[in-house]
Amino acid sequence: MMNRRIAKVLANFAVLAGLGLTSAAFADRYVNDELAAIDTYFAASEEKEVSLALSAAPAHISETATVLVMEKNGYRTAREGSNGFVCLVERSWAGSVDYIGAFWDPLIRAPICYNRHAAEFVLPLYLLRTELALAGKNRAQIAAAIEAAVSSGKLKAPTGTAMSYMMSAGQYLHPDIGRWLPHLMIWIPYTEQNDWGANVLAGVDPVVFRNPGGPFAMVVIPYNETRFIEP
Repeated sequence: MMNRRIAKVLANFAVLAGLGLTSAAFADRYVNDELAAIDTYFAASEEKEVSLALSAAPAHISETATVLVMEKNGYRTAREGSNGFVCLVERSWAGSVDYIGAFWDPLIRAPICYNRHAAEFVLPLYLLRTELALAGKNRAQIAAAIEAAVSSGKLKAPTGTAMSYMMSAGQYLHPDIGRWLPHLMIWIPYTEQNDWGANVLAGVDPVVFRNPGGPFAMVVIPYNETRFIEP
């Protein structure tokens, strides 16, 4: 068991080093309940960010996908695609507002590639979170703004098949998880965990990971580790 833990730490360290993040940064858990220095959320270069974003999905999908990169005021399009998919690297505020330090953790990198329906309905939710986070809003204000946007109809529950790939070997998702299994994310409005069985969070079976029973309920379906894609 200890050897496995050491191997996991070393793997996470290698990922962070490849992103230009220091060992000192890796050693210290981010505990502040506020946005860190804005520059700490950026990749070492746009080239590295694009490469990491494209590693979220199989090459036959990512090679013709639109790619977004993060700047100080939000995301911009670095490359226009042709297949309807949108790839980007999400930051810490994509996660639950209940994860105090992790919600602002500048180390977190979540490469993701949305299909057309998810790009239309789900991506705007993350982009709004990004806009609010970079504007200095706190967790409560961000949560309230998202709730208001859903209530007003500005954000609408997905229709059709809304899914994303998260298959990058360069993912660093949470200080307690690091690099998790490659996986699919499927948005099924109003689905509950009971619809999928008594599966364990961060296990190897499907689990309703976000907004269970709500309009943005999302199911995570893991792959085997062999499906990781290197940036």
